[in-house]
Amino acid sequence: AYALLLGLGALAILAVAALWTPEELARGLPLARLGFAPAPCAGCFACGLSRAFSAALHLEPARALAFHPGVLLALPACVGMAVAG
Repeated sequence: AYALLLGLGALAILAVAALWTPEELARGLPLARLGFAPAPCAGCFACGLSRAFSAALHLEPARALAFHPGVLLALPACVGMAVAG
């Protein structure tokens, strides 16, 4: 059950990154479409990772690396979790 939930969560992350551009994610468009008022990002270790996923899935690898170099590890891990789940 845990693997299934992890896989579904990873799949949701990939879907959001594929559906919206990095600029739309930065503006909080996915949350706004759900009726939430997105708060400004406070910054953390993953800062830029959502935009990096989006850029990578929109076939913009240089932008993906500029947003967050951790995308090289995190994106394949997320895809692996989505497939395994």
